[in-house]
Amino acid sequence: MLDFAGGQASFVCGTQQTPFQRVQIIGSKARIEIQVPFNAVPGEQMKFWIDDGSDLRGGAAKLEEAPACDQYTIQGDVFSAAMRGEGSVAVSLEDAFGNMAVIEALFASTDSEQWEKPAHL
Repeated sequence: MLDFAGGQASFVCGTQQTPFQRVQIIGSKARIEIQVPFNAVPGEQMKFWIDDGSDLRGGAAKLEEAPACDQYTIQGDVFSAAMRGEGSVAVSLEDAFGNMAVIEALFASTDSEQWEKPAHL
């Protein structure tokens, strides 16, 4: 669980569990669910649902699809272009440092069994 000034976030991640991938991003006004978000099935469209929460059973969720792509090839191409000065990196170095500070705080929290504030934030 992560605690922010404006609210909290929680997540569960297991790499040794059954091969199933879903991400749900739940906010105060809507929910987004993404099917197979991390390594899209080659040649298949990515499916995601946008749900305004008006139906408790999820009946208001609208299915959207993105064209099939190789996410890792796109990531490599964009990074390569940025290194050649033909574009920019989508995430700043400061953001990467912030992510690492949060990960380090999560490990520290596991050891201390208490809330830990990231060192660099």
